[in-house]
Amino acid sequence: MVWVIVVAIIAIVIISIVRKNAGKNANYYFNLGVENLGNNNSNLAIENFSEAIRKDPNFIEAYLKRGQAKFRWSGGTDECISDYTEVLRQKPDCAEAYLFRGDAYRGYGGDDGNIANDNALKDYNEAIRLNPNCAEAYFGRGKINAEKNQSKMIEDYSEAIRLKPNVGDLEGDAYYHRGLIYWEKGDVDRAIADYSEALKHNPDYTIVYEKRAEAYEKNGDVGKAENDREKHRKLLNEAIAMFKQFRRDCGDYDDDD
Repeated sequence: MVWVIVVAIIAIVIISIVRKNAGKNANYYFNLGVENLGNNNSNLAIENFSEAIRKDPNFIEAYLKRGQAKFRWSGGTDECISDYTEVLRQKPDCAEAYLFRGDAYRGYGGDDGNIANDNALKDYNEAIRLNPNCAEAYFGRGKINAEKNQSKMIEDYSEAIRLKPNVGDLEGDAYYHRGLIYWEKGDVDRAIADYSEALKHNPDYTIVYEKRAEAYEKNGDVGKAENDREKHRKLLNEAIAMFKQFRRDCGDYDDDD
């Protein structure tokens, strides 16, 4: 008799859950996913977007957002690449999907890094063909070209900066990376100009101070070089202190470590 009552209670609970979720359509879960993604709850956002896709397998935006959430969660992976590929199966002219898949290939950490970069380059080219004003695609292609062709890299970063000065993984990133190429080419003055512009956009971009100090020193400006190195040390020490505090808050750090 007891087991009958238990089964009845379980059935009531299941029915209640089903009825509660019955009115929640794909848009509900999509919007919930967007909210969680905005709050950096990538794992929860993935679950939300997956539920939206389960309810509507043709929900292109849900595939795009789930791919973004997966990329934030683990970088370039087969899972997020497959989401962008599904978008392109349904909508072959989606420049955004080519851009995001290019980013995923560029961030791919597998053994086939060269193949992934080649695939990224193809996707960035297609994104630019479909949307010539896509600054992010020029930036991504510049990072790929940096390994193959410095002149093309400078062209791509320059176009990205023209379209969107703050484009990049961090604010000022395009200026910083273009500065690195100028430095490698021996154009110290242009390298300094780009490093300085990067720091205008992102005054806490720690590594840029060290790179600019190196360039100042090359030009014989020892005072400016030392000022930049001091700023670099200060920011680095602040970052280390923040990391240690984070570990203390998590309970896995001792001051004796």
